[in-house]
Amino acid sequence: LAGVFFDEVALMPESFVNQATGRCSVDGSKFWFNCNPDGPYHWFKQNWIDRSVGYIGKKKAEELKKKNVKVKNILYVHFSMNDNLSLSEKVKQRYETDYSGVFYQRYILGLWCMAEGIIYDMFDKAKHIKNILSFCDRLLPSGRYVSCDYGTQNATVFLLWNKGTDGVWYCIREYYYSGRTEGKQKTDSEYADDLESWLEETKIKGIIVDPSAASFIAELRKRGYKVVKAKNNVEDGIRVVGTKLNQEAIIFADSCVNTIQEFGSYIWDEAAAVHGEDRPVKEHDHAMDALRYFVYTILNNQTAIIRSKRKAGFH
Repeated sequence: LAGVFFDEVALMPESFVNQATGRCSVDGSKFWFNCNPDGPYHWFKQNWIDRSVGYIGKKKAEELKKKNVKVKNILYVHFSMNDNLSLSEKVKQRYETDYSGVFYQRYILGLWCMAEGIIYDMFDKAKHIKNILSFCDRLLPSGRYVSCDYGTQNATVFLLWNKGTDGVWYCIREYYYSGRTEGKQKTDSEYADDLESWLEETKIKGIIVDPSAASFIAELRKRGYKVVKAKNNVEDGIRVVGTKLNQEAIIFADSCVNTIQEFGSYIWDEAAAVHGEDRPVKEHDHAMDALRYFVYTILNNQTAIIRSKRKAGFH
């Protein structure tokens, strides 16, 4: 090959990039890379950007060479969202308000930053929690869903969602049962019984369930429920939930106490971040999983996908 253009290289396996660059055997061959940034321990950041003359400068490059560290002769150009000339000012303003925390730093400012601390740092009790009496007159008689995170010893959670005339989705009721905390695990049949009792004959369009809960899905379908297997991409799902929170497109009734409590303890796993992965700590996350299943499966659309060069700055 005489050259390769790697579009969104941060999403590619390192082995693929190494194979492709290794096949550029023509004299004067070149590589081009672009991507939205990820974490600072991502392989592309550490093995390419951090070793490129265009990023670290000639003086630092000479110091590394003396230590027998390989340096790459690469031009590095950093863009922020404001450098994207194809975006109107109105669209830029919308993206500015859509994202916060690590997503804002990466997709608006174009920074390779670590995901740490509270995941939904944009969650605001004053904005996102309401008494049901303040919005019950806006709830549509149709357009209801249940989202479910199913556990054996871990908690099982049901969240009831109702669309409003204002286009906002309201989480109006929660069910939360932990077999570990209660000292007794329930069967699929018992959970299905609980669901029927908890719904109180409320009509729903479907129930979004963790796709790994095969036995519980079978039990629900046997009882006539329309089951939608949740889209379970954690990282992208978290991004979309964050966007909907920023847009105030999802609101929670103040009776959903376990869900509200989990917002304060749902944090990034720092140990995983050091290894270049963005993932939450697997504790106090059952209502958060049920929330993500609903938002990413039902409310997600192309305008909510962040991994697009049209959205923000890219390298």
